[in-house]
Amino acid sequence: YGRRTRILGGIMLAFGGLLNMGLFLKVGAMFIVGITGMVPDSGAVNAVMIVLLALVLVYTVIGGMISVVITDYIQFVILSVGLLVTAWLAVDLVGGLDNIFETVDTYKGEAGFNPVAADSSFGFEYVGWMFFLGIVNCALWPTAVARALAMESTTALKRQYMWSSISFAIRMIIPNLLGVCAFVYVMTKAPDLQQLFSPTDADVKAVDNLYAMPIFLGRILDPGVIGLLTAAMIAAFMSTHDGYLLCWSTVITQDIIAPLFKERLDNPTRIKITRILIVLIGLYILYWGLFYTGEEDIWDYMAVTGAIYFTGAAVVLAGGLYWKRASSAGAIAGLLCGATAVLGIEAIRDQINQALGTGFTGP
Repeated sequence: YGRRTRILGGIMLAFGGLLNMGLFLKVGAMFIVGITGMVPDSGAVNAVMIVLLALVLVYTVIGGMISVVITDYIQFVILSVGLLVTAWLAVDLVGGLDNIFETVDTYKGEAGFNPVAADSSFGFEYVGWMFFLGIVNCALWPTAVARALAMESTTALKRQYMWSSISFAIRMIIPNLLGVCAFVYVMTKAPDLQQLFSPTDADVKAVDNLYAMPIFLGRILDPGVIGLLTAAMIAAFMSTHDGYLLCWSTVITQDIIAPLFKERLDNPTRIKITRILIVLIGLYILYWGLFYTGEEDIWDYMAVTGAIYFTGAAVVLAGGLYWKRASSAGAIAGLLCGATAVLGIEAIRDQINQALGTGFTGP
């Protein structure tokens, strides 16, 4: 498609990607605060965010992709063991699968099992969106694709996708299961937590429900298991952030800065720029975690910010591979149209409404 399209694609990708990871740091810190029993206030969360970010920045800047691959493998093993043990204990301590199904049916009805039920808050549109998100995540999202593109053979690549698909499924299923167990526990065994998350007094502010699962796990698990799970979640946090930090800094260096210099930058200079960008991106996500005030669900926030890039990039990729008449102008138009997904972010809509004095609610 040419240099202009490459630079624009890099800008859209970096913009969407940086927004996408903006809340990772805060959510990870909230989990650690909740499960360890710290007071869920901004002071504790901010302190944990700073410590976690410093830890990741040090080894990502020094080690690069090699450190990311090695630590990701070790962290995956720790995470797998921690999640499997925790899931088994959580299901057992809330009364088993039968009680889980009965409680969800009692409080949620059909909508608790069927996302397209009449009284569900999801519907066919949301399910279709999630299906599209899953496909493009494997084919387009660079933090996943970067590892694939670094492999030496297509045979190894196919094997990696085949086996990693199992871990991807488990990674989605078990956290959801833990969330369901937390719901059952709060509704059937912890009336004090019901008041914490859904106070009957209108003057009392509800605690963010993101704390529900870690508080639940902190109550039901022995200290040793809490330590194992906390280590597992820190491992997950680190493996996500190191990959994202390296990916977005590399995109900015290779697809924005280098083309602007017409590829005159040598490799040592590119590495130095990438390391500087890693630190700057780390400071950005710390700022975003401290000051972002949007109230949308975390998963929806991730999907919307990812859509800033992948909705346009999906068209660019499909056109480039399968349509002979694909052009640079069409690619640029596709990327710019996809970038309108930024209007789905609540904080940005609020700024637009304040500027225009309207009630715009976004797409």
